Amino acid sequence: IVQLEGRKRWRLYPPRDQSDILPRFSSQDIDESDLPEPMLDAVLNPGDLLYAPRGTIHQAVALPNGAASLHLTLSSGQRHTWADYFSLLVPRAVQLAAEEDRSFRESLPISFHDYMGVIHADSKASGQRRERFKAKAHELLERLFQDKFLALDAAADQMARDFIHGRVPPLEAEKDAEAAGKEGVEGQLGGAESAVVVSSSSPKELSRTMQICLVAQGCARLIMEEEAAVLYYCTRNSKVFKEREEQYLPFADHCAPALERLIEAFPRYVPIGDLEGLTKEEQLVVANVLYQAGVVIAKNG
Repeated sequence: IVQLEGRKRWRLYPPRDQSDILPRFSSQDIDESDLPEPMLDAVLNPGDLLYAPRGTIHQAVALPNGAASLHLTLSSGQRHTWADYFSLLVPRAVQLAAEEDRSFRESLPISFHDYMGVIHADSKASGQRRERFKAKAHELLERLFQDKFLALDAAADQMARDFIHGRVPPLEAEKDAEAAGKEGVEGQLGGAESAVVVSSSSPKELSRTMQICLVAQGCARLIMEEEAAVLYYCTRNSKVFKEREEQYLPFADHCAPALERLIEAFPRYVPIGDLEGLTKEEQLVVANVLYQAGVVIAKNG
């Protein structure tokens, strides 16, 4: 919290229970009578900075008879927890396990709902059947969490992809977008599934003697999807959270090494003619597509 103008009294409260510690979602307003004694009661002046862990219960009040008060809240870590990661990892693990291990495809016991469920939790009559069911479930869960079913990198890619979609565009990309053209469709790379295009008539078309560099660190994420190398980028994002559709460029999979080199080279420039694994024509197409999307900046070699 940054106090910009005026003064404001801030009170921070300790968690009431475990659910108040690092919550994943914002809480509803809390009645003041339900709050414990504050652990901090302080007045912020212009230029003061106050940090509180995510989810800390807080209360802010402008001082009476004082000037107008304005503060800025900067929040981080939202939807960026282990729980969010596992919510992507575990469903994929179940899918992979079901494909490779017949045990996960076996039918559930007949009429298992006659002894499983909350109403049967304290039933002594179905005790043995419940124990056998729980033992089988635990056995499968142990198999589920083998490395071969845990697509750790794929889950990380999906979180990175969502982050790219929601982040604001780099300042450099905003300036470049005003000057860059969004021209027609001439030239294609990778077939119908990878219809990335570039206009040969664009006045800002690049040449193989030029060099390119990412417009900003972290502005793009390369993800392999089936037989395509898909580059997700934020340079055309709106400043309003996810106001626009996700921006991405699908390339043929053999373009991946060239794209990886470009990402890893930041902040250094890479000569277009040095994009490995591509023909001379493909080097130009890839460079121009990235340039027109505002993903890279260019200079003469």
